[in-house]
Amino acid sequence: MSKLYLPAMILFVLFTACSKNPEKEKQDFETAKKDINDRKYKDAVVVLEKIAQEDPGGKYTPLALLETAKLYHNSLVPDIPRPESINKAIKNYKLVFNNFPQDSTAELALFLTGFMFSNDLDQYDSAKIYYEMFLERYPKSKFVGSVKLELENFGLTPDEILEKKLQSSNK
Repeated sequence: MSKLYLPAMILFVLFTACSKNPEKEKQDFETAKKDINDRKYKDAVVVLEKIAQEDPGGKYTPLALLETAKLYHNSLVPDIPRPESINKAIKNYKLVFNNFPQDSTAELALFLTGFMFSNDLDQYDSAKIYYEMFLERYPKSKFVGSVKLELENFGLTPDEILEKKLQSSNK
C-alpha cells in the first residue's frame, strides 16, 4: 500500500501545481493591478511575470505581458538601469504581438514597439520595420495617423516638424 501512496501523492502535487487555474490567474492579475495603483512596481512585475510563465497561453498572459512592458517602458521598476528596462519592455511587447496576434493587446504592443525604437532608441530603421508591420496588420487603427506622422518625421525635433508643416501649408 505504501508503495502506491508516494507515487500517487507526487502525481497529485505535480498535477495541482501545474494545473491552469483561470480564477487564480485573474486574482493574481488583480493583485498586480493593485500593486501598480499602490506604486509597488517591483511587486507588480513579479506577479505579472509569474502569470506569463505559469500559463504562457492563458487568458491574462497578454495583459500581463503588456502591463509588464509598460512598467519597464516607463522605467518604473526600481534597480533596473534604463537601457535594460527599455530592452525588457521591447521584449515583452514583442511577446504580445508575436504570440497573441489576435488579442486586443497586440495592436498597442506593436505600435509601442515602433514608438520605442523611434523615440527611445533613435533606431529609425527598426522603427520603420515595426511601423510598416503595424500599418499592414492594423490599417484601420486609431494609431494609423500617428504612425504615418512618425514615419514622415523620423529624427526631426518638434520645432523642425512645425517648420516643415508651416512650409508645406504656405505652398
